[in-house]
Amino acid sequence: MTRTPKALLLDLDYTVLPTGDLATTPVIEAVAKASRLIPVAIASGSVQDVVCHIGLMTLQVSNKGAKLVGPLTGRATNLHILGRAEAEATVNTLQEVLAEPTAGRKARY
Repeated sequence: MTRTPKALLLDLDYTVLPTGDLATTPVIEAVAKASRLIPVAIASGSVQDVVCHIGLMTLQVSNKGAKLVGPLTGRATNLHILGRAEAEATVNTLQEVLAEPTAGRKARY
């Protein structure tokens, strides 16, 4: 039984972009060719400018998943950021974990 993919979701850093921040012409051409066959989107930790440089016409995910970017406007359609309280709680937890002795340290997740 042959299965045909219905869509393609790509990461960038060291997946489609072997080096540097911007896609090369061969990468852009290959992604464009794939996008003519099936929907292609990028989900990357890279910043919006790098993600949108590929030129796809689908929503893109950037900034480590914090931003959903519209293809035509280049503007965030959805933005998820930590508030001050969440950021401080995260930093405090990390400081506590790092202060614990290595021996006997238990995973907290």
